[in-house]
Amino acid sequence: MKKKCILCKKEKKENEFSKEHIFPEAIGNRHLVIYNVCRDCNTKILSKIDVFLTDNILTQTRRQWFRVPGKKGFIPNPFGEGVLSEDQRQKVRVIINDSDKLEIEFLPLIIKSNENNGLELISIIMDRNKEKELPALINKILSRKNLQELSEDEIKKNIITITNEKPEIIIKWSFNKIEYKKAIIKIAYELAYYFLGDAYSNDDIGEKIRLFLKDDSTDFSNHEIYGDIDIYDPISDEGHYCVENFITGEVSQSFSFIHSSHKYKSITMKQSKIFPLNMKHASLSENICQPSFL
Repeated sequence: MKKKCILCKKEKKENEFSKEHIFPEAIGNRHLVIYNVCRDCNTKILSKIDVFLTDNILTQTRRQWFRVPGKKGFIPNPFGEGVLSEDQRQKVRVIINDSDKLEIEFLPLIIKSNENNGLELISIIMDRNKEKELPALINKILSRKNLQELSEDEIKKNIITITNEKPEIIIKWSFNKIEYKKAIIKIAYELAYYFLGDAYSNDDIGEKIRLFLKDDSTDFSNHEIYGDIDIYDPISDEGHYCVENFITGEVSQSFSFIHSSHKYKSITMKQSKIFPLNMKHASLSENICQPSFL
């Protein structure tokens, strides 16, 4: 027995169709599905459209806030990597722990400079929680320069711990104001088939929407589809007013938050061709913070 796909309009065998989630599964839909989309259209077209909705920064913040896992069971981390406000060479990874607290991890930073006496000054900054990786990193640098490697004890006795009481982290976000609308139109199209059945295949506007969904373009005005699609955020608590600013503001924005306290380790190496290095070192602290969006 054959049936017709609602997207490509081709008649195919029953086993060539797959379950299509009207609202993407990644935003929590488990039951509202249709079975009249062929597997090719589902994987090659519709799943790519769903990403415009599920993977944009606004949806990811909501999925993280409400603990909504994706198809593979993972809850997204919308924060990713940022930089330290006071020294933007220093990259920082923002992690959400099992208690839903934000933690920060300073990524290794190697700073090289030349002194007047001809020595090369190498400073290494590393997160305290990654301190065990420091000897390997130092010896890797020495090995590349054909210099004598140091023991762990030689390195550890020169480590200095530095505490940053309230590090401010800057994270840049971007949001495409057009792409997600195609995913909303896709939902509307499938809902029409869900409620109206095959009768919707004769609808003129439905046909325009179908052709738009098949098109690589995200500009639906080219297909004579008109209307407004806006984002409404029902959550009004202060911790989320950055989302409102994001919706009404520019396509690309950044925000910063203050971490409660963090320590890091850095090591400064003076290096000559004869003796490998004299070391100073610096370090980082524990990682529990509540973000305050600025």
